[in-house]
Amino acid sequence: MLYRSHPESNVLQLVVPEDLQEEKLKMGNDVPNAGHQGVNRTEEILQKYWWYHCRSHIKRYVNTCAICNSMKKRATPAPKYPLTLYHTSCPMERVHLDFLGPLPKTKPGNEYVLMIMDQFTKWVERFPLPSQTAEVTASTAVREFFSRFGCPL
Repeated sequence: MLYRSHPESNVLQLVVPEDLQEEKLKMGNDVPNAGHQGVNRTEEILQKYWWYHCRSHIKRYVNTCAICNSMKKRATPAPKYPLTLYHTSCPMERVHLDFLGPLPKTKPGNEYVLMIMDQFTKWVERFPLPSQTAEVTASTAVREFFSRFGCPL
């Protein structure tokens, strides 16, 4: 076995022969406890080993790994349809409905909260519900909100 002393930290590093370098790259990146965590983490895992151009080999190996590339955060996010602004000029012109949950179930059996908000006034009403089905949502919205404030434009 041949070791070299790391020039900065004086840690002994095992010199890896060329025919075992691929195996060490797999060990540092592919095995479950390594977890495809990128170039820097793979370099940390393999810091006990050394060969000529090992950093460039690690970078190339990780950058060409299909699993690493599939989990990599993109520098530019995937294109999405641009958000559009809706301006309202009076109350009840536009109303938004959304759910919170699932939350811990209450004694009456509710685990969701229906949130209804008027976009112009920002008035929010909240209603606990047992589910978020269309029937429960529609009946609650009509019975509890629209019966008091009227139908939105």
